[in-house]
Amino acid sequence: MRMRLLRFGLVALSVSPLFVACGSDSKDFSPDGVAEGGEGGETDTPRAGTGGSGKGGSSNSGDAGAAGAEPTDEGGAGGMPAEVGGAAGAGGEAGTAIVCTDEDGDGVTNCDGDCKDSKPYMFPGNPEICGDGIDNDCSFVVDDPCGGLGTYVSVETGDDANPGTKLLPVKTITKGIANAVAIQATTLAPIDVYVAQGDYAEKVTMVDGVSLLGAHNCDLAACDWSRDPSLYVSTITNVDKQGVLVTHNVFAATRIDGFTIVGMLDDGLAPAYPGTAAITVDGGSPTISNNIIVAGESQAANNWSTARAIGIAVLAPTNDPVGVVIKDNTISGGTSKGHSTGILFDQPVVNPAPFKKTYAVVTGNTISAGAVFYTYGIFARNTGDGTLIQDNSIAGGVATGGEANSWGINIESFATIDSNRINLAPAAPGCISSGQFCGGIKSASSTTDITNNVILGITDSSRSAAVFLAEDEQPAGSVVLNSNYLDGAGNKNNAENISAAVGMSLSGCCGSNGWIGRIANNIMVAGLGARRFGLFETEAAGKTIHPDWLYNNAFFNDTSDTPAESAYHHFWNGTVAANRLTIVDVNTGDPTQFVATAGNIEGDCDVDGSYHLQAGSICIDAGVAYDAPAVDYEGDARPFNGVNDIGADEAD
Repeated sequence: MRMRLLRFGLVALSVSPLFVACGSDSKDFSPDGVAEGGEGGETDTPRAGTGGSGKGGSSNSGDAGAAGAEPTDEGGAGGMPAEVGGAAGAGGEAGTAIVCTDEDGDGVTNCDGDCKDSKPYMFPGNPEICGDGIDNDCSFVVDDPCGGLGTYVSVETGDDANPGTKLLPVKTITKGIANAVAIQATTLAPIDVYVAQGDYAEKVTMVDGVSLLGAHNCDLAACDWSRDPSLYVSTITNVDKQGVLVTHNVFAATRIDGFTIVGMLDDGLAPAYPGTAAITVDGGSPTISNNIIVAGESQAANNWSTARAIGIAVLAPTNDPVGVVIKDNTISGGTSKGHSTGILFDQPVVNPAPFKKTYAVVTGNTISAGAVFYTYGIFARNTGDGTLIQDNSIAGGVATGGEANSWGINIESFATIDSNRINLAPAAPGCISSGQFCGGIKSASSTTDITNNVILGITDSSRSAAVFLAEDEQPAGSVVLNSNYLDGAGNKNNAENISAAVGMSLSGCCGSNGWIGRIANNIMVAGLGARRFGLFETEAAGKTIHPDWLYNNAFFNDTSDTPAESAYHHFWNGTVAANRLTIVDVNTGDPTQFVATAGNIEGDCDVDGSYHLQAGSICIDAGVAYDAPAVDYEGDARPFNGVNDIGADEAD
């Protein structure tokens, strides 16, 4: 602490810098009758120094000198004394301004009480990190609210008899959570559990307000608790088929982040509903981020509801309308006799009912499925309105069998599906020996907005579609299919193989005539099937299925390899099929079927490898405003030139 001396006669006093001195009177009488001026203000204060009271020789005091006008000005000279003595003392020098700093960027300056301005984890009001041995909150007491406990976990160096500090970590995640709950009883605040590298073969049940953070360094070689997921792998190896459990009383502020989470391998016993999962979210709404999540195996079960190997199972009812936040993970389904699903949204274990919904924000993930009979990247059976699936890379797996299905997304409920990449390389989904359509997105009686996506069908499939719109079991809701890049993919290995940018079907649920989909502003590439179509309506006697409208799409059929059949629109009126071969035919439509169609164009839109429209593309300024999203797949505003572009990209 810097001290300052003030002279009062022959006595020197020390003054704390917490007090602001504004100059002082000189009390020292010079033998030649010339008094010294008062001293200036404290050096570290922004106030100006005050002029000293001059003392002349042995005479009475002169008047005080004036204060300096600015901090850098000297104080004025002392006034002349009432009776002549020595000359008046000069005024003291001014003080200089305090400079408040925040060197560590923690938002608190040294003037505001930052006790260690070089350490961003030390400042008043910062939550205490229990067990780190640091005074995080500048209370001048280390780990003061923690009761001697910490939340540091190392399977390699820890012991559950330890207090859980950095120096003495516990061994299991379960014990780390228990310590966190004990600390919370005092602090009533959220708390993190820090988990080092290693394999944690244990049951993990999350608790609200207790976040789990993996990928820290503490093993037998070194223990500095630095964090790097690429170097320090914290693996939770599940010991039951439920996996990591998140119950209904856990909310979004509670995170599980930075782990590899592995589902249980098959043990010969059939799992309970909904199957085996790496993580089961049973009504909660946590944040699941930056993990590698690998489903286990389910080979013993044969029934539809339990023979499933799931990365993340989200069960209704979700306790928050925002829902589960699933972001920046790599998620894969496993192997089973029935289903493999990266993320499943489904009914609760007890008392399932259609009105019970799941809600979620799924963003930034890489999601895939395994090789089984039904294989879906995402299977959304009961998601509620407001569910968002955005900016993910998603693929189905390899499905085998006569009724097999493979879809990047199979949705039967509500969602906005925006700016995703579905079935793009290096993903290699397949649909082997199946008579069913497989591909990118299947909407089965859903209510969805599908916008700004790049969606491919499946090359290794006898029937492939980028998007398939169906009424199954109940009437479809509103489906918007707008501003996507759609490629039917497929192959012509068999003369009956079909590919389509968009396929449609009507099952026995919903009468004889159906309309699904406001289809606009899409690039519709027919794919490479032996029979290839921009839009394909399946043929069912006495039934029809058409889009609500078909506006301003760009149809492109590559016929350079001489397919067996090619048309922009394979139209079915309930009795007879008709191929619309020209864009004039497409735009003319069929008034008897109540299909609204206009503004569609034909030709190659000329996109690059990242699906950007190239200069001069026929799809620039060729779209329509109906249902168009406000931004494109990279977040650029639409429209750029006053007219929307066709496809996922808005050219600038």
